[in-house]
Amino acid sequence: MTDHVRVVPGPADETAVVRWIFQEFLKGTYEWAIARELNRNGTPTNTGRPWNGPMIGRMLRNECYIGNLIYNRRSGKLREKRVKNPPPLWVRCEGCIEPIIAHAIYLRAQKIIRERRVSLSDEETLKRLRITLMKRGRLSPKIIDETVGLPCTATLMQRFGSIRETYRLIGYTSRRDCEYIESRKGWAAVNAGLANELAARFQERGRKTAIDSECLVVDGVANVSFRVARWMHDSHPWHAPYWTVERKKLTPGWVVAIRLAAQNKALLDYLLLPSSLVTGQTLRFTETGRIRLKIDRFEHFSSLSRSLVRRSASLYAARKTAK
Repeated sequence: MTDHVRVVPGPADETAVVRWIFQEFLKGTYEWAIARELNRNGTPTNTGRPWNGPMIGRMLRNECYIGNLIYNRRSGKLREKRVKNPPPLWVRCEGCIEPIIAHAIYLRAQKIIRERRVSLSDEETLKRLRITLMKRGRLSPKIIDETVGLPCTATLMQRFGSIRETYRLIGYTSRRDCEYIESRKGWAAVNAGLANELAARFQERGRKTAIDSECLVVDGVANVSFRVARWMHDSHPWHAPYWTVERKKLTPGWVVAIRLAAQNKALLDYLLLPSSLVTGQTLRFTETGRIRLKIDRFEHFSSLSRSLVRRSASLYAARKTAK
């Protein structure tokens, strides 16, 4: 590399990409800038989604690049929500895989990350938010999370009570639905409960299941992702409302979506669709579009789960016959 030309590794060389990320970070390049350069170069991620700052941050903290594997970060009993375990309960297996980053380089990166976490007072935090608002002309969770020197959205919500209250303290009114942003955790908890309920249904029929993040894996091959179909409506009263399903972290297979009613304050019904329908960053559809796309609708989750178990059984039997 030279001081004037930033050479990004080719998309096929994953090891070179990881090493390049660490090198750029040690040179003082921030996570979002690294992500933008990778996206500009067309370097793919292993999930098929664009690079972003948090993704780079997780890579910089990942010990597998120095040969370590860590287990028991999360745990949970059957039909209960998985919880994060404190570091003393983690099981660390050091030097069990081939490292691709030198230990000294990794430690330098961790030192930079630790020293960058400056504790800001409420007054200084709000001041920096006002400056960001002046520069960008608006605020959003994405803008906040990618701005160097600002706490992340989750930290702001924890400190000031909500993102809407944070905006109020600096005299800003967002056009976005702040209520939905703040209710995401609640709907995520609903989906976690549905995942456990569906896993129990499969287990009753002798199927093996595992829950990985927002995805239920059945027999190691069938994937069921859980999403929220968020209610949306534009400024034209004569336009029909529509719903959106995010593609983020979506695993190929089926998608179970809880569809929200008007204003996203209550659950309307349950939807079942193939993940292949979500081709862009989000799938957007009206009720008429839902019918046209053949997205199945269920009044009760028990009906959806029975249908999904039947479909999965047919797929499972076909694969066993093929073997």
